[in-house]
Amino acid sequence: MTHAEVSWDVWVNDANRAFQLLQKENCQGILTRRAVGFKLMHDQVPEHLISNFLEYVAQHNITVLHLVREAVILRLASHAQTSVSQSNNASFVATLRYQKWNPKDPSLVVDQIKRTESVNAAWRRLLLFNPLIKYHYVSYEQLTGPWKQMYLEELIRFTGVEANAAALVPHELVQLHEGTCSERVHEYANFATLLGETQTTAACAMLEGRPVGHSPTLSRNKGVAWLERGGRVTTAGPRKSHPLLPPYSKP
Repeated sequence: MTHAEVSWDVWVNDANRAFQLLQKENCQGILTRRAVGFKLMHDQVPEHLISNFLEYVAQHNITVLHLVREAVILRLASHAQTSVSQSNNASFVATLRYQKWNPKDPSLVVDQIKRTESVNAAWRRLLLFNPLIKYHYVSYEQLTGPWKQMYLEELIRFTGVEANAAALVPHELVQLHEGTCSERVHEYANFATLLGETQTTAACAMLEGRPVGHSPTLSRNKGVAWLERGGRVTTAGPRKSHPLLPPYSKP
């Protein structure tokens, strides 16, 4: 059965059955508040059923934790390095070393990355600006960075679950791949140039330890850019500033 052939009745019956199974397995005899759920990929909601899906989420008070891997190029590299998925032994996998991903046509990869980012953004708009949906956006990179414990605790509070975040995070995590885009992708700098100002390049820069500090979009923006530094609010950008703030002039 193709996506176009899936009816709403079939889709929602499968979703309800999955929730019921999880509740039966995880919630019987539990007195504290517990959440059950499952990972749902963007493409698992057929396009012609999206409006039904949004109504379903709102009606059943389902909490949506929208997890997005911002560095899309690393996701593509992971898919290409398929040998990882062929082993369930994490210790063995951790000892493996892979050649850098070297796609034949970088322009096709760049187009795919930009299409994926557009899909991520489209889903975020649909969910974020629906006042009836309990929605939280989280980047994969936030859960692997130095503040991962704080972000995980925030997600747990958002779901209303009674749980200790420290008990949910393993003390030792096995990294299956090198952590940066330069380590994973052959001549990544060329991709960064082709990608320009995208989520992927910003995420990759962060993973490299050099977060983006300049935005061409803000340089071209005719509005006021607000920056908060050391507790003081300043403005940057055009000469015409907010009426309550002193005018800003470039040296």
